[in-house]
Formats: sequence, structure tokens, C-alpha cells
Amino acid sequence: MGKGLASFSIALLLGACLAFLSASPAQAQVGQANPSVIRELKHDVSPPLRNLPSSVQAGSGADQQQLVARPTGPARSNSQSDPVAQQLTAPLSGVSTILNFDGQSAQDNRNVLGFAFVPPDTNGAVGATQFVQIVNVTIAVYDKSSGALQFGPRAIHTLWTGFGGLCEFGGGTPTFADGGDPVVLYDHLAGRWLVTQLQYNTTFTQTAQCVAVSTNSDASCSYNRYEFDFGSNFPDYPKFGIWPDAYYSASSHDLDPSVFVVGRAPSDPAGTMAGPLVLVNGGGVQENSFRRWGDYSSMAIDPGDDCTFWYTQEYYKTSGSFNWSTRISAFKFDSCKAHGK
Repeated sequence: MGKGLASFSIALLLGACLAFLSASPAQAQVGQANPSVIRELKHDVSPPLRNLPSSVQAGSGADQQQLVARPTGPARSNSQSDPVAQQLTAPLSGVSTILNFDGQSAQDNRNVLGFAFVPPDTNGAVGATQFVQIVNVTIAVYDKSSGALQFGPRAIHTLWTGFGGLCEFGGGTPTFADGGDPVVLYDHLAGRWLVTQLQYNTTFTQTAQCVAVSTNSDASCSYNRYEFDFGSNFPDYPKFGIWPDAYYSASSHDLDPSVFVVGRAPSDPAGTMAGPLVLVNGGGVQENSFRRWGDYSSMAIDPGDDCTFWYTQEYYKTSGSFNWSTRISAFKFDSCKAHGK
């Protein structure tokens, strides 16, 4: 969907505002913009997330997708090589895998809601001691030293239990309880988590961006919660960034898709990539594409050493339509030195 650029600027505990940046063609050419500011509709501070009761009961509804399914077509082949594709020159050496484990899955959707969504819109972030993974439409917290599950999976809107309105209840039905396009970020400057997702009613005449910012570095602690009202102007998948005193938002059959890593060091020859390092081999394909596959994945740098990469993405263990899995992996170049060392 077409969308404008927007900025969230949240002054914790003192309120929040949303700024849309719009510019005339002349202004756009010189990079100037005049923001219009929208205040939050409401905000509060939640009890600790770990203490909030689950706000949904698993039902037995049908699996859900946003678009009409279409069969996966035959494998495509071309005798001509891609002229701009980088050739892999060697194994990816000097890279250590620190953790590599399965994250949330379509089955977790079913366990929480009674049905599953596609695609998962996989997103994740790494903090001081935890990795948080968020997918359509559940959230989970893992110990980053062991990969052990600490919280969840739970419906994302559990974060807004007791808040009321669209953020807590969505469209009022299990299918519309969570709007999706979720994002999680870790603010290493302040030691806080930002969790957000879209919410809307069944007719899209009421839409909102729900934003929660933790009160400390524990992702299962209490959160400052905000609702920004967009009326019928659906803010399709805004992006977020961290600033010292604010958060900003800018509005084949022959191969089972697997999760690989390639990379290069500064000393490697120009135009080359080494690898792949196999994080997990897929065992199947998504048999009905719904015109969607792996829309979103997420890479984050560990703030503890500024060397370790944390990556999360979907894959299929067996072929099907609603049985995706996700992988969470942490790896680093052995030559990278942690900051301060």
C-alpha cells in the first residue's frame, strides 16, 4: 500500500506524539519537511507482562491468510547465469555459530488461537540478556545465552490487557484480535524494549498503531503503552528507529527453502562472497503461495559485544500451507573484537 513517512516521538511517562512528514516537491528536493504532530489517543503503564493473563482462548477456527491462495507453479529454470549475482568463492570460514535453534511456529499460533496465519512476518531483536521474537500474531522471549524459552508464546495483544480499545480487543473476533505487521526493537541506549503492531476493526474504518515501551531491560516486565489513532488511513507496516530521546517510525519445487548465511571480511577481494554457512536445511515448501513467502526477516547486532549477529527467518520442515517454522541463529566473525577490548 502507498504510505507516507511518519515519526513517533515518545516522551515516556509524560505523553507521546506522532509526527507525519510531508513535503512539497521543492522541499523534497532539498530534504526539508514540515511535520504535523498527532498526540497519542491514550497511554498508561501496564503490570509486568509475565503476570498478565492470556486474553484469548484457543478455538478451532480455520487457518487464515490475507490473500487468496494460488497453487505454487512449476520450477523455473534459465540457462543464462545472472550477470549481477555474486559468486560464492569459498566456504565461510572464521565464523562461529553461537546459538542455532527453532523459534515460534504455525503450531504455536494454533496452540494460542486455535488456527494459524501465513505469512509469519518474522521479526526479532536482541537485548542485554534476552532475544525476543515476534511473528503473526504471537510473541516469545528467549534466554540469549542458552536459547531457553522464558515467556510465551502468547498473543501479542496480551501486552495491552486492561488497556481497552483497539489495542486490547482489535476487531473483536479471534481473527482480528491482532492486526499483525509486528515489530520489536531493543533500545541499547536506554535498556528498553519497543513492541508494536497494527490494530483495526473488521471494516478498516478504525485503525491504530499500538506501541509499548518496557520500563527496564527485562522483556517480561511492565510497559508504557500507547495507542495512536489513524481513523481509516491504514498505516501499512511502518518502520521504527531509535534516537537518544525518542523512537521514530517511517510510515521452487526442486529446492526446499533453507536458511543460509554468506559473508565477507573487509580484506576479502571486492565483489566476492564466502559461504554458505547452513543454519538449517528446509524439508519442504509452501504449497500454496498466497503470493507471500518470507516477506520479513530480521537481523540484529548484539549490544553486548557489537560483534554477534542474531538472525531469524521462516522455513518449512515439511511441505504444506500452514505449517511454517522459524529459526533463530546467532553467529559472529571470529576476528571481530568486542567493544572496549
